[in-house]
Amino acid sequence: MVLRDLVVHKKPRETSGSRSANRFDFQKDWAILKLFELHQYKDDYLLVLDYHDDVMVLDSEHDPQSAAFFQLKTKENGVWKLNDIKKSSKGKKGPLPSIIGKLYNCKLTFPNHTLSLTLVSNACFEICLQKHAGKSTEKKLICLTDIEKNDLNKLIAAVKADHALQDDPDFVEITFLEVTDLNIKDRETYMKGKLHEFLESINPKNGKFRLSLIYNAIFGEVKRKNDYEWSVSTFDEVKKYKGISRSQFQNMLRHFDIDNEFEQLWEEISKRLNADKVDFKTILKLKAAWKELEIARMDVTNEYFQSQQLVIQDILYEKEQIPFSFLYQDLVESVFTEYKQREPKSMINEYLIKATTLMEYCHV
Repeated sequence: MVLRDLVVHKKPRETSGSRSANRFDFQKDWAILKLFELHQYKDDYLLVLDYHDDVMVLDSEHDPQSAAFFQLKTKENGVWKLNDIKKSSKGKKGPLPSIIGKLYNCKLTFPNHTLSLTLVSNACFEICLQKHAGKSTEKKLICLTDIEKNDLNKLIAAVKADHALQDDPDFVEITFLEVTDLNIKDRETYMKGKLHEFLESINPKNGKFRLSLIYNAIFGEVKRKNDYEWSVSTFDEVKKYKGISRSQFQNMLRHFDIDNEFEQLWEEISKRLNADKVDFKTILKLKAAWKELEIARMDVTNEYFQSQQLVIQDILYEKEQIPFSFLYQDLVESVFTEYKQREPKSMINEYLIKATTLMEYCHV
């Protein structure tokens, strides 16, 4: 069975992950960092959230051949020791697998497609390494092949016990312990710094970005996908409800006004409004609505707003050949009048409709 079918037909071990994921945003921010990395260095990918593991990265959104799995764990204080990783705990229905055993479950589920298994944490790992490998607490990435033999055998034994295996599992060379610089207590500051770095890497000519708006939009989309609890029955549904692909993320970036064209456009429109002698209070209301519009455009999940944009586009198209002298009085007001006739129960406020009309007319 090909990987895209296995992703759907091999159901995740448990379904409570999405419900409990709401308690902690660390996982979502780490997924955003991984998204930045993938988008910079991979021509194709599909990042899947809280499905089979905390984060699953497929090498293609259409025909994936391999999958990398990431399990996220945090510590307020201290380090991870060998026993923390290999010990089993008690559950309501019996013993629960160890951290390493749960991670290995992905390899069992996808034996021919697993590229790597990685345990990621904000805390260091205090584990005995082979002499050539150095000190574990000073390393950002440890492959299990570097762990001292006795400790490695204990991890292997834990996996065998968790899954009742007769033979030693084949996972050592593809399993990693990773320490992230993402801080639990100061995530937002760190994330905005990383976001700025990412945006500069894709648009080095512009050093001015609306970081708070863009971060909130990306975080909201990741949270929505991560916390989606309903079952999925096709690979396309996995992409739609649980994943973010390169093409999807690229589409999001197009709405983020990375070139500041949206802000510059308002400056041009406001000059035109002043020249047309539009009263000051109206301009202030339109300016406030313009900021609201910028946020609404970033929300790719707001299907209602998108549908109303289409209505406005249709009205503008019909009025394309009608001459007008004043941008606001002749064009915007007439579009608003027509819009209210077509959408009498619209939930969008008057000035957001008018700001959207200005944006659509100017072809942003």
